[in-house]
Formats: sequence, C-alpha cells, structure tokens
Amino acid sequence: MARFVVYTYQFSPIINFQSRIGEEILSMQQRMERKQEFLQEILDRLTDDQLHFKYRNKEYNHRSCMNTQGVVILKLANNINAFIEQDFRREILPHHPSCFVLIDNRLDVQHILIEDKTDAFTSTDVVKSILASFFTHYLEEYGLEITINKAYQEREFWDTIRQYPQGIQMVRFQMSYPNLPQVWQSVGDMIRESSLETNSHKTSIEFHSQKGELLTLDENNENINGLVNASAEGGIPVILKVNGFRAHKKTGTTEKSVEIDSLEAIIQPDMFQGAYERVIERLNQIFR
Repeated sequence: MARFVVYTYQFSPIINFQSRIGEEILSMQQRMERKQEFLQEILDRLTDDQLHFKYRNKEYNHRSCMNTQGVVILKLANNINAFIEQDFRREILPHHPSCFVLIDNRLDVQHILIEDKTDAFTSTDVVKSILASFFTHYLEEYGLEITINKAYQEREFWDTIRQYPQGIQMVRFQMSYPNLPQVWQSVGDMIRESSLETNSHKTSIEFHSQKGELLTLDENNENINGLVNASAEGGIPVILKVNGFRAHKKTGTTEKSVEIDSLEAIIQPDMFQGAYERVIERLNQIFR
C-alpha cells in the first residue's frame, strides 16, 4: 500500500495569444473548453517517450505505465548518487529511485496523486514542481497556462477559527481562473460568471468587520462553507486577520492523502487488467 498526496491542477488562458492548432485560430473560451483535450495530447506523447521532464537544468527519466481513458500512471526517477561500502571501501554509484505519479485527466476531475516516497524525492512538492515546469512548457503552444496546488483539508479553516477565540476581523478568499466545476460549484453563479466575463485570473472575496467588532463565522453557513471548500479543493490558502495580531494567518498547511495498492502490478503485462480495474475503482471512490 502506497501513500499519495493529492494535488489539483487548473488552467487559465494566455492573454492576447492567437493559438494555432492546425489551421484553427482559437479564442480564449475555445482553448478553455478544450483544455483537458490538449493536456491529454501531451500525456499521450509521454507513452512514446517523445517528451522529457526537465527542471532547473536537470532531466528526469520517466516510464509510462498506463494511459487509458484519461487516467495516466507513470514513474518518475530522480538522479542522485548513492554511497556504497564494500570491503571497508566507500564508492559513489549512480542511483535512480522513482515514485509513482497518477494523473486523473478525466472530464472535470483534474487531480494529480504523487507517491510520498522520500527515498526518491525529498517531498512530493519537488515532484509537483517538475510536473508544473513540464506542463507549462508544452501547454504554451496551446495558449494555456497551468497551476498545480496541493489540496488541503477543509476542516483546517474551522480549526484555525477555533484556535483563536479572540475572534477574526478579516477573511480573504481567493479563487483562480474558473475552470474546475467541483471547485466553482461551491462559489455561486454570479462570482463565477463575473470572473469569466472580466477574464479575472485571480478573484478575491473579502469580509471585514467594523472597527472594534468581529466577524460572525458560523460553520453551518452554507455560503461560507462553499468558499472554504472551494479554497481547500483548489489548494489556495485563505488569509485571516486575527484580533490582536499584526501578521495575517493563513490556511493550507495540512494536506490530503490517500492510499492505493496494486500499482506495481500495473507494470506487469499479465496482471495489468485486474490492477487497472482496481486503480480506477479506487480513483472513483476518491474523486467521483
């Protein structure tokens, strides 16, 4: 059983970019409507090793293990040296430990699961940065940008509120460009449509109390909970001004993780089908 940390990826159009796909010249709206299709084209090219992962002048080998119906599983290897001692002599040998990466590019899912395997990479955020650099480079030709954020626990916001009984004077929610329904369905039609119409890449919603007073933040308030859930799912911290504190506090320090087995079996041809079905079933439990 392997532990995976959950990330969410979202797209935004590059402004004033005339994207040519074949003979087409696509508008921002058209690019956003086809965003996952374009990403899948890039993921498909990984299967034939046509593309390579590069980050900070370093190349990382990969192996595509599965690419079926929008779900891609690959292994990403680090390039490090290992110290080996034999007969009282130490040698430095090349070492390429790897971790699994699952990309769920099915319609409106847009999640990446990164195996938490510290003997391969110091943290899953390192792998996230490698993936972000890779996708950013290749999506540019489609006139798209991408952000990958670590999802965090929804309860963290309310835990933070309870941590400061002296009260909250300001709360700021920030939303990225609207493109992931499971995030924006919690926010409301007016905000979503206004963000699209104004081409807002970052939309802020702030609540301020009167001087000398405090905000009323009720965990049973559906509107506030919608903003809390959208922020946590999108991996965007909520900023808070606590009464009596100069520095702002923010959420986003927790993380969401899941456990998945059967991945090693994916790379065995005689075991692929059964392992694939179990992986899809587990992903459906998590994201559907």
